[in-house]
Formats: sequence, C-alpha cells, structure tokens
Amino acid sequence: MLECFFSLWKKKPGAPQVRHTPPRPMPARYPLPPRRASPLAHITHLVIPLNSAELDALDAIVARANARDEIDVCTTHGKMTIERLVKLLVEDAIAIERQPGHWEAGMMKNTLQAHGYFV
Repeated sequence: MLECFFSLWKKKPGAPQVRHTPPRPMPARYPLPPRRASPLAHITHLVIPLNSAELDALDAIVARANARDEIDVCTTHGKMTIERLVKLLVEDAIAIERQPGHWEAGMMKNTLQAHGYFV
C-alpha cells in the first residue's frame, strides 16, 4: 500500500527522490530452540482408561456446563461433551507451548504447577 502511495504522489520538479524501504525484521530477543520431531507424531487418537466414578464425574461436569450454556450461549466450543471437554483441555495445554503469553496458557500452566509440573 505504501508503494502505491509513493508511486502516485506528485513530486515537484527538482525535489529530492523519496524512497520507501521496508523495515528490516527484528532479531528474536529470545531465540526458540529448534523443533524436534515428536515420537508421537503418528498418533491421531488417544485412549484414556477411566473408571465409572471418573466418567460419572465428567458427565456431571458436562451436564452443568450445558445447563449454563442454555442460559448464556456464549461458549467457545458449543454444546459440551466429554470429548470436547478433553479437547478443550488439550488445546489449553498446547497453548503453553504455542501461545505462552495467552491467558488460557497461563491458567493451564498454573494448574500443572499446582500438581508439581513446572513447565
């Protein structure tokens, strides 16, 4: 857009030539370590064994989330299911790595630290 602006800008005869140079990319302050291939890259599904008490607790959480969803329909993942709940938690855990300054990443980081995992 700036190039278009400068090319259309009328210059007076004899005026110095104005050139626009794009800004240089800033060097990274804290360079990230090189990415390595995950040994789990081929996995597309996870199987997590849960007992009936754990499933009942998850069902209760999902039911409460959906009861609130009927009152206030402003949710990020739509109607809650156990699968969506787990996916939501996984996304927040991934945010620790991909979006470290994001509030969801910070909250998940606090949760992990409460369990003794300092990431």
